Amino acid sequence: MKQTSSKTEEDKKLKWWQLSLLGIAGTIGTGYFLGSGLAISMGGLGVLLAYILAAVGTYVVFDALARMTAEHPEQGSFRSYAKIAFGDWAGFGGAAGYTGSQNC
Repeated sequence: MKQTSSKTEEDKKLKWWQLSLLGIAGTIGTGYFLGSGLAISMGGLGVLLAYILAAVGTYVVFDALARMTAEHPEQGSFRSYAKIAFGDWAGFGGAAGYTGSQNC
């Protein structure tokens, strides 16, 4: 049975922004794997262990934020959750720390 496609040839082509994202992803991926390979070859298994620990830590934070967001959806991400759990100063400190890390 032949299926008819409602998409034209123009719809099937990649747009400029999609090509740009592919190029950026390729550049970041190359740098990440090249840098990781160099670090592992110089540092040995300690670097690999550090990557694994960083991945576990990142997953724990991601999982906690996902659970908090599912329970109490709010604007402001972890700043809002720190404010609810620990008070105004914790919310301010979290937001200031995040802002500082993004600007440095």
